[in-house]
Amino acid sequence: MSALMRTSRFMHRGCASFLAREVSLKSADHTQLFLRFTEADEGRWSYILLLDFDFKPTKLPGETTADFARGLARATRLHTLKVLNARTWTLQLISAIRDLPSIKCIEVRQCSFSGWDLASQLPLESVHLGHRTVNKVLNPHMPSSVPPSVLHASRNTLTSLTVFYWPLPRAAASEQGEFVFPALTHLVLHAGYWQALDAEDVAAWPRAFPSLRTLELSVAFRARMRSPSPGVLHLALAQWAADVVRHRGSARAWPALDRLACARGDVHCLGPPCPVRTLALELDDADLPLLDVLFAAARPARLEAAFRPLRRGGHDVVDALRLPGLDGVTALALRVEFRCRLEDFLSPFMEWLAARPRLQGLTLELRHPALFVAGDELDTIAERVCRRVLAGSPALPLATVVVGGEEQRERARVRMLRGGRRVDPGVWREGVVDAEWGDCS
Repeated sequence: MSALMRTSRFMHRGCASFLAREVSLKSADHTQLFLRFTEADEGRWSYILLLDFDFKPTKLPGETTADFARGLARATRLHTLKVLNARTWTLQLISAIRDLPSIKCIEVRQCSFSGWDLASQLPLESVHLGHRTVNKVLNPHMPSSVPPSVLHASRNTLTSLTVFYWPLPRAAASEQGEFVFPALTHLVLHAGYWQALDAEDVAAWPRAFPSLRTLELSVAFRARMRSPSPGVLHLALAQWAADVVRHRGSARAWPALDRLACARGDVHCLGPPCPVRTLALELDDADLPLLDVLFAAARPARLEAAFRPLRRGGHDVVDALRLPGLDGVTALALRVEFRCRLEDFLSPFMEWLAARPRLQGLTLELRHPALFVAGDELDTIAERVCRRVLAGSPALPLATVVVGGEEQRERARVRMLRGGRRVDPGVWREGVVDAEWGDCS
């Protein structure tokens, strides 16, 4: 690139604009080198579309901070800003960011309670407020949710939100009237054990996010129920669902969702679910008795299910897959951790697969503690399973099989077309519905 920049003024300018589109600064030295790069032509600031500030600006000398803040004022096309920790940003830098109306996306990897100002006062389209470990016992006065003022300026523009501190629309409503994000379609919610969560909060989500299409939850919901007995847990979840419906005023949260992804047990915090096109779940023994109601309401076309070690191995998985709500599944991504012999899992699974003519895409990931073998042996096992899956399915055009040990980093991955021809795992065949893993955790 540097050789091209020296060939002509036109190439110099073109290469500079390419280099400056996405800028990642990981230290004070990186920042000073970038400032030297922009000194040659201050117009280079206007090339920046993404700026990743991956260190604490407090490590910058005061003069460098001032120069960088002045340069930011010229970054008139800056669209995405990523920072490590907003708390370490000086008022000078925050003021420079607030004066850039072109910024639409902000990501704060370690969001401290005093650093939310970086995302406020801007009409943003995407906000990611990352996780920072907070000990609520040692810090009892720490707030347990994102202050409503942080997102107030983005209420009508925000389409994607990821938060690791619980937003409470119910609390916000008392301060600023009805707190609604009419354009929000993608929501990722994470919460710690110490954060408050009740049925009235959950019931407020459909009113706060009426256009939601994708929801990802990791809220340790079932752990809060503290009901080790399956019977007691079933009663507790039934009462919770009734409370959510009572506060919500309707049985369904949304008319439908494109994607719902939940960690273990978290799907139950929504109360009665709505129809879901893609359902991604982590499941274990405690979930199995509750799946019939869930699948009957969701009726997904794509299912991504990660089964933790189960007592009955393959029979537990197949019993879940045979539930009536899964009759319409056309793409399946299945991750199974099992303790039985491989054949004890495959036999009941192949019986189920033979009766599924509508299935058009399958990804099967098998994890077993006994599969600590060499990579070439893993590949042989994966290929053998893949051929067997295609031979036993009435219509499956393509299958992917991943095999490995429970803790083994190296895993064999085989993708094969009907007829036995292997294809590269990264190659997609037009017209084939494949089932690939989303983020289920």
